[in-house]
Amino acid sequence: SHNCSHPNSRVLFRQSFSVDEIPQSAILHIAADTKYYLYINGMLAVFDGGLFRESTKGNGWHDCVELARYLKKGENLLALMVWYFGNGGRNNSDSGRAGVIFECPTLDLHSGSCTGALPDPSAYETKAENPSYIYGGHNYSADGRLALPNWEKPDYAGAAFPPAQELGAYPCAPWNLCLKRPIPLFAFSAITELPFTQNENVCTITLPYATQTTPYLRIRASEGTVVDIRSDRYWVQGGPGDANRYP
Repeated sequence: SHNCSHPNSRVLFRQSFSVDEIPQSAILHIAADTKYYLYINGMLAVFDGGLFRESTKGNGWHDCVELARYLKKGENLLALMVWYFGNGGRNNSDSGRAGVIFECPTLDLHSGSCTGALPDPSAYETKAENPSYIYGGHNYSADGRLALPNWEKPDYAGAAFPPAQELGAYPCAPWNLCLKRPIPLFAFSAITELPFTQNENVCTITLPYATQTTPYLRIRASEGTVVDIRSDRYWVQGGPGDANRYP
């Protein structure tokens, strides 16, 4: 854990570990409140990991991640960005604190005071308007001028990551038990360029098939420029079956 309970917080974690022989399989068991992105040796291994804490009352979920294909002999690096929501919405039970726990018995790898933790310096709170209150989550905002370049990579040479705070042995409060997630992790591909048409200031992108997508933009702009991205259903009260639907 990092000593953090502020809603909409992001915390970065880093931990080095050594591998003598690359195993055929190395399963990492990991649970975070609330969402996480996992990098091994600078390569993205999990995109948008974690499920809302709704397994059983007071408990959450854990993910199982295969690490073998990301490993190399010698020194390796595990890096995490954990995004703590700190609100409920319709289906998230807030624990009240940002945190992560992980273990890979095959690699003798586990979280603890040997894990470095640092609040994401690029994170900040956006001004109103905010998403509908029934959405479990917040706006994601980042100030590129304050980001830590290459923090997830082995060659990072920036600010030091002090030891994470240990709150006890599993299963400790406030996260308690973490049951195995009942659905697969998100599958994700390499960044793919898609055809689009442009009419004045409107760009229309053609998807190859019915798919969930995450936009990736490379933008050249003057320092201090704010780019605002939101869906056309950003703030709508109500839910499925109502006249309006939430994002």
